[in-house]
Amino acid sequence: MRKETYLFIGIIVFAFLASLGFVFNYKIIIVSGESMRPKYSDGQIVLADRSFNKEDIEVGDIVVFNDNGNTCIKRVLAKEGDTIKQCGGKLYINDIVEAPYNTSWETEFELMENELYVCGDNYNNSIDSRTYGPIKLDDVECIVCK
Repeated sequence: MRKETYLFIGIIVFAFLASLGFVFNYKIIIVSGESMRPKYSDGQIVLADRSFNKEDIEVGDIVVFNDNGNTCIKRVLAKEGDTIKQCGGKLYINDIVEAPYNTSWETEFELMENELYVCGDNYNNSIDSRTYGPIKLDDVECIVCK
């Protein structure tokens, strides 16, 4: 075979392996809805990392998880051991007001092992942990790349 043929085959093999690596390590998410505005808008494409370590998720990270067949994208506000309190129209995490996350119902609890409390950045247009409670760490599929 000619040198050019080997080069062409090498490029094809490299492209195939790189594509395979991308597919197994990353997920392309198309944002649906306005719950993460202004960070992400409806129809915006974001890249998420599937190969992350779940124990490394930090408060402030944006995670992708499955909720009853729906792919959700929300920001982590609290992790296991943190105390969540919803009262007087405000959300408190460890007795600190997390403005502007207003809430209409009242409750107080501590996040258990492997639980996360997540909210949309657009707090007036988001169904999140204020409504359905904490999510399980095991339900997190990927973390949005920074």
